[in-house]
Amino acid sequence: MAVLVLLIAMNRISFGSDIDSYISEHENYIAELLIKSKKLNLADDLYWHSILHYKKNLTGGYTSLVDDPKFFFSENGKNNPDAELDATIRGLFRPVEDGKIHPAAKFLARYAWLKEKLNIDVSKLPYDGEIQFSQFYKEINPSSVTLVFPAGFMNSPASMYGHTLLLIESEGSSRLLARAANYAAITDETFGPIFAFKGLFGLYKGYYSFLPYYQKIKEYSDGEMRDMWEYEISMTPAEIERLLRHVVEMEDIYSDYYFIDENCSFNLLYLIEAAKPETEITSAFGIGVEPIDTLRAVKAKNIVSKIVYRPSNYSKIQHLRSKLSSKEQKLILEFCKGNGDIAGIDSIEADEEKKIIMCDLASDYLKFMAEKNDISEQDYRSRFMSVLSKRNSLGKYDPLKDIPAPVGPEDSHLSRRLAPETGYGLNGLYSQISYRQSCHELMDPDEGYNMNSEIIFGNVAGRYYYEDKKFVLQKFDVIDIVSLPASDSFYISPCYEFKTGFIQNVNEDKNSNLTYWLKAGSGLSTLLSEKVQIYLIADLKSYFSPEYEYNSDFMAGAETGIFTILGPWKNHLYAQAYHAPFGEEHTRLTAGVSERIKITRSVSAMADYSYNRDYDFNWHEVSARVNFYF
Repeated sequence: MAVLVLLIAMNRISFGSDIDSYISEHENYIAELLIKSKKLNLADDLYWHSILHYKKNLTGGYTSLVDDPKFFFSENGKNNPDAELDATIRGLFRPVEDGKIHPAAKFLARYAWLKEKLNIDVSKLPYDGEIQFSQFYKEINPSSVTLVFPAGFMNSPASMYGHTLLLIESEGSSRLLARAANYAAITDETFGPIFAFKGLFGLYKGYYSFLPYYQKIKEYSDGEMRDMWEYEISMTPAEIERLLRHVVEMEDIYSDYYFIDENCSFNLLYLIEAAKPETEITSAFGIGVEPIDTLRAVKAKNIVSKIVYRPSNYSKIQHLRSKLSSKEQKLILEFCKGNGDIAGIDSIEADEEKKIIMCDLASDYLKFMAEKNDISEQDYRSRFMSVLSKRNSLGKYDPLKDIPAPVGPEDSHLSRRLAPETGYGLNGLYSQISYRQSCHELMDPDEGYNMNSEIIFGNVAGRYYYEDKKFVLQKFDVIDIVSLPASDSFYISPCYEFKTGFIQNVNEDKNSNLTYWLKAGSGLSTLLSEKVQIYLIADLKSYFSPEYEYNSDFMAGAETGIFTILGPWKNHLYAQAYHAPFGEEHTRLTAGVSERIKITRSVSAMADYSYNRDYDFNWHEVSARVNFYF
């Protein structure tokens, strides 16, 4: 809001509109500055490339990752750092016009840098942008910068990967009053697969924003049940100032949003790079960038001074529940739903600490119900006040002081994976090699991710059959999303899966052919114990190929399974049953088991077996592979 007020104020300032005559009057001085900039090679300066978001392209030239035309003074500015520098210098000498923001006020990072490097005589400029920026900076009064990572939330399409934002705290003020710099795609899409598809191909526009931090805490920690990790970045006052200048520059400027690389986290790093250009942190990546990758990058640059874990309301509730018996949990749940009184905790045999835990659980769960609109405002206030009254009658004890911090997201397995495999299937002995661009599969180590979730883009596998002496494209997963949140009496969270891409599909002549396929389903899951989870999902799937009657092989059915995790070992038992009611009717049955052992953070070993029956024949599949994460 402070930036917005600043820009609105700029819109109201006018110094005349005879641009050509003004620039003509100062042409000699402008020419001197242009010559000086060439001698200093400013167009090749690291800082200039950072604040213009230039990257080397395939032809050896440069391309800015900013796509908004109004970000550039030169028509060729997106691909020509020299032309953009010359045009920017000229732009600083434009008189301020009615209804327009002067370049010295909008492009504050460029303005301050050029003024310093070229020793520009401010008295010759039509307007000094420092006037409003100094007021804005004084209002913010920044003291520190923290990179915040709200963990991935699989039940929200825009949050599956996780997210990052920059927290700018003010000296002597509450953290809740701090500002957050954010970059995100502008969309109201709620269907995950559509969001993922459009994000893959840059069909959204991404914008920076500058908003109160408490809004994001409310959104992530309470509403979306997302734990938050904070990475404090070491910055001097001068570096924080440069960061804020670039925030102003980038407001209301869009870039095409790409889910795989030019995403919420990668573009946010340009603000850090504007403050610390020597880190060249936006150049620290290969193909693809994920939010977790950016956390690893800031740690690798040795600019993180402190890491803090902040559990979500959901994690707090689950921790409190772990300290209570089933009977005690049920009593609190019934009270929150209006079927009891909080005074009921006095009727059970429990010490004061246990009663405090029960009161805290009730208050936190009531907050969750209010966030989800599962309780009226009147009922919420009444029940919350009764809990507060009861809690105040008890002693001092913090049941959350021992809440365990999970493995940090930056310490999870790396996202890209290369996996050699050998096995035996319907068509005999084979060897396979697969590559995954991102990011996490059900059987990968769960540390740093949501347990038993899957999000994959660009997984490709090629297989060579020794008996037939042929190589085939076994599969290419365009999008593969599986979310298996556990439900119980406190939380009902539907599971879902969506998969699409190309895969070899078995046909009635005991061969397989490459088909395009779609699979979508929904169901429920629950925990039998902390590390044992069962699920049931009803699915629809279809394979598309000219070889099929009606060009498709449509199936409906269900799958069920159980995951067991014990240290580095993970087991998945599953069974599937699908029936194709149209065309060539057939029923496909599968039962199998997958085993995984984590060897190191970068290596794991897997073995799979499945029994399959379809049409009038059955076959066994067995395989072993090694996963290398990098």
